[in-house]
Amino acid sequence: MLPVKEVTTQRQYLTLEDLQARRDELSDEIAQQDKQFTAMWHSLFVKREETTRTEFLASMVTHGITAFDLFLMARKLYKTYRGVFQWSKKKR
Repeated sequence: MLPVKEVTTQRQYLTLEDLQARRDELSDEIAQQDKQFTAMWHSLFVKREETTRTEFLASMVTHGITAFDLFLMARKLYKTYRGVFQWSKKKR
């Protein structure tokens, strides 16, 4: 989260130029914070490129293990709760 400045003293604006100068300062601060926020936002969603074959192979192995684990878990749940998945019972 971006830091928030707390204003402890109140300023007095005696002329229109003072007010315009403060407005310009605030506009510059907002633009700077917007750039920082945009940079942080884009850094969250940057896709990492797999540059080597080793990283590609490691990614494939990891995805394969995850898929196999999901298959085993689904099979175990099906065997445990088989009665939930029977919609019609046929008597022989």
